[in-house]
Amino acid sequence: GGGISPEEKQRIFDFPFTTKPDGTGCGLAYVLRVVQAHHGEFDLDSEPGVGTEVRISFPYGETERTNG
Repeated sequence: GGGISPEEKQRIFDFPFTTKPDGTGCGLAYVLRVVQAHHGEFDLDSEPGVGTEVRISFPYGETERTNG
């Protein structure tokens, strides 16, 4: 893609938010919740006109599980 504007970047995890005419606005909102539920980290760097880089990481091995 062509990168994400600062204004859009503030909203990309809002449900529903989309910039596509036929988009649902669910994608990144769901992804973030799944990553958080598994104690992972989600990092996004974007520059309009250049592109976007997304990094998702999860802890390796046993982690303490909590409800909530």
